[in-house]
Amino acid sequence: MGAHNAHYETAGTRERRPDHVTIAAKFDRYARFYQRTAKDIVGGAWLWSIRWNYDTDPYRDPLPPILLVFNEIGARSARTQIRNIAALTRHHWEGQPDREGAFHSYRGKIPIVATRLDLLRKHGPHGPVFWRFGRKHREDLWSAVGNPREEATLRQRAQAHRERQAQENGSRRGRRRSARRGARPARGADRS
Repeated sequence: MGAHNAHYETAGTRERRPDHVTIAAKFDRYARFYQRTAKDIVGGAWLWSIRWNYDTDPYRDPLPPILLVFNEIGARSARTQIRNIAALTRHHWEGQPDREGAFHSYRGKIPIVATRLDLLRKHGPHGPVFWRFGRKHREDLWSAVGNPREEATLRQRAQAHRERQAQENGSRRGRRRSARRGARPARGADRS
């Protein structure tokens, strides 16, 4: 990656910039890129959406995930590098809890996922080797890139909504039947 050769100037002196600072700074550029729109498309589609397929659900606002793979080489610990990058990029990936606290919404946030090469070698690309910044444990790639808690909660809420509607519809039908019965004279009643 060449990040270990990055330098920056402070007060006229040239200093070596730490790798995690260099890598974290790239996320500012990713965030700016994700905000660019394509001018030749009606409605100004996001420029990145022209190049990558994405979920068109208007409530999701997904951004392409970024995967970082670290190798334990040299004096720098991959774990420390990952933690430092996560701390410096928090504003790019940190979600907001939903109103009931059941999940975090990552609308407009960059899904940043990291792993180490030794974990990939040991468990393979389908194993629980990927850490989504902000989560407490490693997951398989699909779970790390997605938001399984949000998806499960939204499915449960949608099912509960459908059940409530069905119950309300059944109650309305019952009230209408009762109202119709009440409007008709009872059998055998005096019709005079």
